[in-house]
Amino acid sequence: MRAYNVTIERSQDAIGWVGLLSIPSIGCITPPPFGTQCTLPRELALEACLRTRACTAITCPSQEPYERGQRAKKIAGPICQLRSRADTSNAEKRHGMCRPSGCVNVLMHPVQVDPAWRRTVAEAGASHRSVLLFVTASSPGLIPPLLSPSGSSRSRFVRVFGTPPASNTQVFVVDNIGRKERADASR
Repeated sequence: MRAYNVTIERSQDAIGWVGLLSIPSIGCITPPPFGTQCTLPRELALEACLRTRACTAITCPSQEPYERGQRAKKIAGPICQLRSRADTSNAEKRHGMCRPSGCVNVLMHPVQVDPAWRRTVAEAGASHRSVLLFVTASSPGLIPPLLSPSGSSRSRFVRVFGTPPASNTQVFVVDNIGRKERADASR
């Protein structure tokens, strides 16, 4: 079972793109509306990142320009972009896509799973392919849009009621992730 500490925060800075190419099989919009990077509907972003070997972060631009979609770019609503670096060393300071209300950045760091959490997850009926997420958000309202997969999603997100590692952390199990996709992160 994989596990991640997930930090979700709103910022005027975007997480920079470093070679994680668009993969249509995980839901990336085709053709890519912004260069060759993976842009996808917000509700698919977390699951897609968990299914992509090189993905360790997600950046979601300020949603106002996308709420009603942009037909010419095949964007039907709120979007996010997958990233291959879960740190702010490559942040794109005050990026235009973060205006007016800020980007939502999701940083994912792998962690070891405590045996007690493995038991809790097993008791919740999750499969061996489940992923455990310890989610901390700068605002609780940032979590639901990312944990609401569309009807076409194969995964399910289940809130686990246990004692989280920190008082401001929520714990989720993502069940049925499936196999990981390869992505070229060399560019």
